[in-house]
Amino acid sequence: MPDSSKEKNLDLFVRLLAKHQGQIYSYILSIVGNYHDSDDILQETASKLWVLFDRYEPGTDFLKWSLSVAFYRVLEYRKKAKLRSKILYSDDFFRQISELAPVHLSRTQEYLEKLKDCMERLQPSDAALIKLRYNQDLPVKEIAARIRKSVRNVYFSLSRIQHLLLKCIDNE
Repeated sequence: MPDSSKEKNLDLFVRLLAKHQGQIYSYILSIVGNYHDSDDILQETASKLWVLFDRYEPGTDFLKWSLSVAFYRVLEYRKKAKLRSKILYSDDFFRQISELAPVHLSRTQEYLEKLKDCMERLQPSDAALIKLRYNQDLPVKEIAARIRKSVRNVYFSLSRIQHLLLKCIDNE
């Protein structure tokens, strides 16, 4: 018979993680600056959060706690990256960035919400083009081949749509 306290913990963990996952990801991305690595670090962070969840005190700031766990996952990433590359920022610079990231996190969430609203207002073809480029991370050359337009035309369209989105966000 399943332990009901474990089920409650799992339910609480899933709810808290779902609520804050975007902010945790934004924090990691703001430090790492690379989507692919940030995705991996987020997965490692979520796993570590679950392992450590019995140490979390319900009712306290889950986001703050999870960002501290994410910070240590990022440190591990940096150690591994240091072995692969000699071109990295100093540890002092990295620590300053990681300390500033939570301050800007709420603004990032607000910006992302505005961006989502503005994306919904785009023409379907424009929204599809943006999603191909940024959600699927396809190169412009591949997008051009898919939609049977010139590379120049795709760059022009992306620029036009980005301008529309920025204008929309500023007016929100």
